[in-house]
Amino acid sequence: MNLRKILFVLLIVFLLGLVLCALIMGGYTLWGKPLAPQRIVYPTVTPNDDGVRATLTIYEFDKQLASNQQDDVKWFDIAAKEIELDPDNYSVYLDRARKYYYSAMDGQSLKSRMELLSKALTDNDKATSLAPDKGVNYLIRAIILSEMATGYSFRVDKEIFKRLALENANAAIYFGTSDYPRPGRLVFEYEIALNNCDRAKAEVDREAEIISADDVSLPSIESMYESVYACQGDYQKALEYYRLNAKKRNLEKDNVPMLALYLYQAGKVDEALDLVNKSINDQPFQTGQRYFIRAVIEYNRGQYEAALADADLAESNLWAGGMFTSYFNGLEAARQGRKEEAILYLQHAEATLPYEFDFAIARTRTELKKLQAEPLSVTPSVHISVTPLPTLPVDIYAP
Repeated sequence: MNLRKILFVLLIVFLLGLVLCALIMGGYTLWGKPLAPQRIVYPTVTPNDDGVRATLTIYEFDKQLASNQQDDVKWFDIAAKEIELDPDNYSVYLDRARKYYYSAMDGQSLKSRMELLSKALTDNDKATSLAPDKGVNYLIRAIILSEMATGYSFRVDKEIFKRLALENANAAIYFGTSDYPRPGRLVFEYEIALNNCDRAKAEVDREAEIISADDVSLPSIESMYESVYACQGDYQKALEYYRLNAKKRNLEKDNVPMLALYLYQAGKVDEALDLVNKSINDQPFQTGQRYFIRAVIEYNRGQYEAALADADLAESNLWAGGMFTSYFNGLEAARQGRKEEAILYLQHAEATLPYEFDFAIARTRTELKKLQAEPLSVTPSVHISVTPLPTLPVDIYAP
């Protein structure tokens, strides 16, 4: 065999080797069977506008597939690649912030929920720093901050998050956003949470002036007025608007805790008790506020042991941080003459009960006064740093 033939044979062998390597690299043997489960390999793209846009489009499609498959691990992996490819694009951070938020809302433990919300806030802050004139950034941040309030027991800590949420909702209104057609309704919600009843009513009055008669967005005007009148202590009016809303929306089921609270505050105690008893019998492991309302009625009727048991059930069905048990343990300790114990429990209850249970807050203050004690002076424990708001017109916050 001459040299030319030898070289020809070597060339053929070399080419066959290249083909075989290509098949193996592609994940297949010569018989067409996969060697191993395949993983999507995304192309490396030189950062130019057209290339980035094309690749981000692929990533968005793949993220949608991951969402459809409920594969959060894959979704976040793709999102990280998006950010690596286009680190100055506010929308990719905002998209991941939304995903962290929805993951937090999906039945997590309190610890896991707060960790995910913190990650959402970090991504949202980055998005805001990149696009400080986008109203949607402030809108999403308001919602995240409001939810973070649930992770804290003391009212002063919750109020920090609610105030920040309120400021960001107002910023969203100022810059405008199509993601939520009525951000004023978020403003109303946060004013209610802060017990700013008159400011909340002014916001609802403004909403009522601009919506059409066939408006179907939520919350409805009727339910907003319901909350405003409850905040102001007019529970007859709150009941009236509750029923107007239920009729307009054809609601099949009552919001039992809220309706029972209105009934109790309006003096319709037996009706409130019948409502919560039926609800608890039908669904015993939902909405712990029902047990608290029943415990209040039981304690007022001298059924002390039943009330304490229901207080425990209220805590076990909520992330309540001990506020319900503190309230009844404090009342019981005071009733039995255990002064120091009563003061400790009642001070904790007064500092942690939400404004919706204003009657209970008022009673703790009365009992503390009888015991010659003051409510706690609570120093907020929250130390949170978010991207500063831009300077806005002063009257944006006016009622």
